[in-house]
Amino acid sequence: MLLYIKVHKGDNRIIANGNKIDIYTSKPSVNNKANLDIINQLSHYYINYSNIKILHGLKSYSKVIDITRD
Repeated sequence: MLLYIKVHKGDNRIIANGNKIDIYTSKPSVNNKANLDIINQLSHYYINYSNIKILHGLKSYSKVIDITRD
């Protein structure tokens, strides 16, 4: 399943409105900390942390994330 998300600065939370998903992170974008926080937040809703991969947008606020099931 592919998720198209937009990342914002702020308190950790996820807001889903239809096909649009906004993820807020308080982590800095230095040393991949924000991306790891996004994956960590999504792992609370999906089964396994290792099944979540960022396909596009590692250095962007718009990201495409792939979630696979075992």
